[in-house]
Amino acid sequence: MRFARFSFPLFALGYAVAIVAATATYSSDSRADFSLSVVGCSSFALSGNVLTCNPTPQSGVGTCSIGVTTTPSPMTSAGGSVALSANCTTTMTSFAWTKGSSSLGTTSTASDTLPANTGTSSVSNTYGLTACNASSQCVPATSTTVFVPAAGGAPIPPGTISGSGFNKTLNVDLPWTSTTSASRILTSNFGGFGANDAMVIQLHPPAGALSTAYGSVALYEWGGGPITRLAVISTTPCDFSTANAATLYNVQKGNDPKFILKVGGTQPIGYVLLQPGVTYYLNVKNSGCPTGSQCNMNVDFAPSPGTY
Repeated sequence: MRFARFSFPLFALGYAVAIVAATATYSSDSRADFSLSVVGCSSFALSGNVLTCNPTPQSGVGTCSIGVTTTPSPMTSAGGSVALSANCTTTMTSFAWTKGSSSLGTTSTASDTLPANTGTSSVSNTYGLTACNASSQCVPATSTTVFVPAAGGAPIPPGTISGSGFNKTLNVDLPWTSTTSASRILTSNFGGFGANDAMVIQLHPPAGALSTAYGSVALYEWGGGPITRLAVISTTPCDFSTANAATLYNVQKGNDPKFILKVGGTQPIGYVLLQPGVTYYLNVKNSGCPTGSQCNMNVDFAPSPGTY
């Protein structure tokens, strides 16, 4: 019988486990049983000679969310850079970032560069974060997704967008035609707009179209109280960054957010510039909606003249 020793690095925890494995020739009725139990690991994944520990979430440790900044913002089909930060409610000492199944970094921040998208559909990039404190207690893992839109503006199918940290995400694919009182969008028809819900409204300015005048998209209270909202227009769904509000005019806060829209040309002061053929997302979330309540709205849309 020959013995071999392998050392398997543990993901996110600062120690390793040495495993002694026996190799031998067994008869047809032989059996080899093996079990591994490590405090702080809920499960393991073996890839080649690397054994990955999936840390056990600890109650009462706190939570972490992921801050996302893209350059450019909104992200376009040309791609760009992504800056990630860990925003935790308690002090964490170790961090593990992933992009898909690959490691991205082990500090409180991470970065990535996304290539141009020349395809006909959006490309999604999912980033994960696991954070632990000095006692190897880990908060529940969290993730976020950054999309690189297609150059042709092909939308993500309604119902496929799910914002991290929200109870549910209302997906609204808004046709590029004017709404009226008879055809306006009501959040109550999409499952209701609750206290911890997000709403993502897709806007599709047609390729080759240029504004001859301004259009608008507006949200109003409808069956709920006067609740403050945060609304952000971006090429990334569930993007609530306000970093470019002063230059892109893509952020509104208040009870009834409203954006004035222009398609193509140069950036006007105070108005949102949309590029023809690019899919945009109007991301909305409540602030102050009572827990368990529905704080519904309607959506009225008037596309920019010259684009329809």
